Amino acid sequence: MTKNMSQRQSLNQYSALLAISFYGVFFGLCCLLIDRMAHGTTTIALHTKYAIELAEGTKNLPHGAYFYSLWFFKSISGLSWQASTTVLISFLATLNAIVVHYIFSKLLPNFSTIKILAMTFVAMTVAAIYIPFFHESVFFGQGSPNVWHNSTVIAVKAISVLIFYMLIEFLEKEDQNLSWKPAVTIAALMTLSVLVKPTLMIVLLPAIALHLVVMHRKNFTLYWKATLIVLIPILLMLYQFSSLNTDVGSKGARVQKIELLTVWRMFTPNVAISILITLAFPLAILVFRFRNVVQDRFLSVAWFAMLAGMLQFSLLAEYKLNGDIITSANWIGGYLIGLTLVFVFSIAEFARWLEQAETASQSRVIDIKIWITSILLALHTYSGFYYIYDLLIDRKTDVIWQ
Repeated sequence: MTKNMSQRQSLNQYSALLAISFYGVFFGLCCLLIDRMAHGTTTIALHTKYAIELAEGTKNLPHGAYFYSLWFFKSISGLSWQASTTVLISFLATLNAIVVHYIFSKLLPNFSTIKILAMTFVAMTVAAIYIPFFHESVFFGQGSPNVWHNSTVIAVKAISVLIFYMLIEFLEKEDQNLSWKPAVTIAALMTLSVLVKPTLMIVLLPAIALHLVVMHRKNFTLYWKATLIVLIPILLMLYQFSSLNTDVGSKGARVQKIELLTVWRMFTPNVAISILITLAFPLAILVFRFRNVVQDRFLSVAWFAMLAGMLQFSLLAEYKLNGDIITSANWIGGYLIGLTLVFVFSIAEFARWLEQAETASQSRVIDIKIWITSILLALHTYSGFYYIYDLLIDRKTDVIWQ
């Protein structure tokens, strides 16, 4: 017994050391990448400029939590604006990776630390499959489950995956005497996410509503609790929306119009192909493991959220009051968060599939399906590396995506 306990303790220490080393290196690599962009032409540099204007009192933002945080960190650290940007965003990206690691370890408790870290690395790297003869950019027109050039997307992603996981876990608990402590925590995190950027909530709200109607249609108590959780974030979003769209005298005032694919077509020669190369791996999981996807509450709701974001990006366009279209494609934000959720939980489902294949005799057809899915995931991962390379050489093609 003592020997087993000693071995378990040694294994835990080894796992902890491995994880600490991994995230230390991850943070360092993020610093190298973000520092390059903080001094370049990406949206990260643009957002640093916004924070400076906020500090000078020349700019006001209804969802300025990230910018105020950057200002505060710069004030207490004594670093330059660019260095503060580098450290803060790298910390948030590392926090996002740790959250993904935590979720994988919860969903796959029998997996070793090395496997979980490998899955986390893949989840933090994947991008739309790069096809150079279709489009010169990995991100342009496609979007990506990982966005490295946009400060606020990185900031909101740091808590979005955690909020999503906690909310689904809360709603799916069999115990009807649900504790209010996690509900309050979820509501607080949702409010924080809206203060950073409302991109999570604009896709999570319709996804959760559909999930409750389909899976819990007669559980009115759960409806009531879910409504109370999202009430404050919804009110805050309404305030943000009204401040941007009703203040005619504001420099940033805008109007929203319903126009099919108007914005999306500005950035891709073919929307359908862009969708396919962005979602190739999750689509393979959906097709080959359809029953499992439907039964997996996390993955099924993630698909609802992603589709809500896709619909918003497809139908909505922003215009200035003078009639000029706003080309920053702000409505892509929810789609990007939805892509993150779909990829994270699709990777978890793929890991389960591989584990089952190792312990059971599989037919040749199943083996072919696994190979196809593996190749697609490898292509997404390779493309993620190319996307990072694209940013490192500063092609100046992404500043428009704000």
